Amino acid sequence: MSPVIVSIEPAGKRQRVCLDDGTDFLLYQREIDKYALKEGEALPDGPYRILLGEIFFPRAIKRAMHLLEARDYTEVQLRKKLAASGYPDAAVCHALEYVRQLHYLDDGRLAANYVRCHQENRSRRRIAQDLMRRGIDRELIEETLDAEYTASEEDQIRKLLDKRGYNSALADRSEKGKLYRFLAYRGFSSASIMRALQKADES
Repeated sequence: MSPVIVSIEPAGKRQRVCLDDGTDFLLYQREIDKYALKEGEALPDGPYRILLGEIFFPRAIKRAMHLLEARDYTEVQLRKKLAASGYPDAAVCHALEYVRQLHYLDDGRLAANYVRCHQENRSRRRIAQDLMRRGIDRELIEETLDAEYTASEEDQIRKLLDKRGYNSALADRSEKGKLYRFLAYRGFSSASIMRALQKADES
């Protein structure tokens, strides 16, 4: 059974078309008129496929390419961006597959670049958390960290302490507490922080 158009409502410069199967998408008024879309009427499969092929697929691809020209996105991030732009799920999937085949969308490459860029001042755990928040698969994150993460946590902490001008002779309990929280926020383990502070105090 074909879905029924339950509402057509203004959404900025376009109109939001909502179907009774939960699908919604954005069209310009001239497109609604061209395809004779009306509230309360069914949207047959044929016209919907035409809408996908003539309007949504090309626009979703163009939008995805435009977004990726500005910066890298993970697949999860790009999917959310396209969905928020009013493209139906079929068009979002089509656009993702298109840019994936061109290697414009590559979670592995993005993860590797992120590790290389941030491993000098962020812990392995913090980088893993950052990548998970971006929607990258946990297994891919672990594989990438195993291959790319070469930094020593204690060396990282020492560099951060030097950068902040840490002086063990002048630092009181409050200052050390602030430093501990600063380093913990970056994902360094308690053991690594304590060892690094102890070495700094002994040097």
